[in-house]
Amino acid sequence: MLVICVLEVFLSFVLPVLAQQKFVQKYLYKHSFYAPKLNLRTGRIPFWELEGDAIAGPELLRLVPSVKSKNGIAWNVRPLIESQWWIVEFSFQIKGPGKIGADGMAFWYTAYKGRLGKVFGCNDQWNGLAIFLDSYDNDGKGDNPLIGAMLNDGTKTFDHSSDGSQQLFASCKNDYRNRPFPVKVRVEYRENNLFVSVTDGLSPQSPFQACLSASNVFLPVNGYFGLSAATGGMLYGFRSHSRICYNAKTQITDEQRRKQLEEFERKVKEFETAKEKFKAEHPQAKHEISSDEEDESRQEEDQSVRHLRLILESQNNMRLAIERFGNISKGKGFAKSHFAYQYIQFPYILLQALPLTNSESHCLNPTLFGIALTVQSFLLIAMIYFRYAVLRIYNFFD
Repeated sequence: MLVICVLEVFLSFVLPVLAQQKFVQKYLYKHSFYAPKLNLRTGRIPFWELEGDAIAGPELLRLVPSVKSKNGIAWNVRPLIESQWWIVEFSFQIKGPGKIGADGMAFWYTAYKGRLGKVFGCNDQWNGLAIFLDSYDNDGKGDNPLIGAMLNDGTKTFDHSSDGSQQLFASCKNDYRNRPFPVKVRVEYRENNLFVSVTDGLSPQSPFQACLSASNVFLPVNGYFGLSAATGGMLYGFRSHSRICYNAKTQITDEQRRKQLEEFERKVKEFETAKEKFKAEHPQAKHEISSDEEDESRQEEDQSVRHLRLILESQNNMRLAIERFGNISKGKGFAKSHFAYQYIQFPYILLQALPLTNSESHCLNPTLFGIALTVQSFLLIAMIYFRYAVLRIYNFFD
């Protein structure tokens, strides 16, 4: 009964405060990852680095496998320079046998990127905020699994024996292990106030419920985000399905917006002038695209546009292969006639002529594309074998 009363007071106090203050939210993709296509072909996540036993797959980030004494961390390589206030939502699953959990998982916002260590997979004596999802009851008081928040100035050592009970400035008990659906956590930091809410993971649309809050929380500026996990002596696996970051700037006035727009236009003009000057002074210089810029362009690209781009790139590679095949027998009797070359291009021309996109949405029609690609593949193989046989016959008589 006491818990219900406290919860009602907390909600009635926080919600009016949030309703009175307006915030502008913007999705920050350089500090986020999400499924599907979470990782690149190289196995890494754009703008993130993994250490230890963390492995990135297309659908999820496995921080640690269900094996004893494993540690894994994932750190955002870019500092948060877009805003002082932010909102982070991440979903995860912690699965394993038995009722006793492994060490746990942690969300970090620190002045510097972390490294492998003994505090839920990350280093001790960090500088910033740590939110622990502690699933192992070290002190035997029966207060785990819990979610707790701790601040550190770089000098404190986490007390594992007591589960940091005297070091956490806020916490709540929540059993997030072995849930049928991913559990979602939302961390909000606005005007030095911290709010943490969590879903129960019993359904995909479970609502957020208040977990902990604190005021007068002062965090480092331009810090780094991170996730970590450790299994310790228990067999539990920790997976993160997504992590999305937003800024939370206060609503600006029309006068502030006008000044920001003027400043933006001035910066754009300065950049264009400097770019044209550089081109004039270095006409032979070529622009080299860094891996981060390439990742950024891939992140901003629309999904349907990406599909169409990959199709066209594949078709172009196929056309080049056909041209190279035609050049192999250049000078032979049959190859002197371009009839065979045009004939073998027929499957490629066929696919290019088909309406592979929906006329209304301009999105890829997967059914039509699959049929067309299958037909093209069979025709292309048949044309190659046919031309090869004819060339052998002509060369035999030549």
